[in-house]
Amino acid sequence: MLLLRKHRGRPRRRCGQPAARAVASPRVQLLVAATRQGAPTWSRDVNLVIQHHPDARCFLAQPQPGLLCRLDYERHGEQLIITHTGVPAQLRGLGLASQMVETAARWLAPVPLQLVPGCSYVRHWLLRHPSWRRLLTPAAAQRVLNEWFGVPGDEQDGQIQSQWFQKDDAFDASLRERFGPVVEQALRGELRDWDSTPWGALARILVLDQFTRNIFRDTPRAFAGDALALSAALTLLPRAQELGTLERWFATMPLEHAEDLAMQDRSVAEFEALAAEDTRLDDALDYARRHRDVIARFGRFPHRNAILNRASTPEEIEFLKQPGSRF
Repeated sequence: MLLLRKHRGRPRRRCGQPAARAVASPRVQLLVAATRQGAPTWSRDVNLVIQHHPDARCFLAQPQPGLLCRLDYERHGEQLIITHTGVPAQLRGLGLASQMVETAARWLAPVPLQLVPGCSYVRHWLLRHPSWRRLLTPAAAQRVLNEWFGVPGDEQDGQIQSQWFQKDDAFDASLRERFGPVVEQALRGELRDWDSTPWGALARILVLDQFTRNIFRDTPRAFAGDALALSAALTLLPRAQELGTLERWFATMPLEHAEDLAMQDRSVAEFEALAAEDTRLDDALDYARRHRDVIARFGRFPHRNAILNRASTPEEIEFLKQPGSRF
């Protein structure tokens, strides 16, 4: 049996230990009751306070005198390799190693660092906790994902963000300052190494399909990444099952942005499946259908004509007078 209680107060530093750094993870008190064949029966309070010792490159917890839980890592540039996780035999099977790994994950996610599993336990832990597999992505791609979706495990993670579809000059300027060089790299056809994971491929799509629209708003370059984004999306979607519904939403957006009826039909089908899985995407499905209807009628998006220096037909001019015609 494993019960969680809030644990208040700071632990005392033990003599001889390097200075510990606080990490952004909850401290808990575990009430452990476990029986093992050939092992003692545990029925006592175990104070599990996980401390980060960056100088020693480890996380430590001492639930009982003489019983030390330990996670060791190596850091190479923007990669963090977890080389060892250890829990005393008397306390194995109680989820303590899992908490050690999650604490390390919560620390490296906002930095961000790319997690490299250097021991079998971490590889198995990631299989059991797929939401953290995003940390396997290169750090540069994680910065894009953290900007758009929030840091894994924080209050924004898994939530629809207000800035996604609102015109905000300050937000556009912030993206331009922090991600402008990354966008230029992607537009040159670089960053394809990100595609080694579904999340990395999604990050490249975001840069090409969303960041361009913010950074180059109301200019022809706003659409400069569309062809590359569409190609990346068509490659990603068949292997996008590991992504969450909001992540798949943006993996599908290049299809919705395409001035091609076949891509629009595919977009609607993808959004129908997403909305059936997550009702928060009902409005997204409606927008996909509206985009498809415009392409079926005009073969292009009339609201782009002025930006791209295309002449509008009389029918398109009348259409653009209607509310909502510019999405």
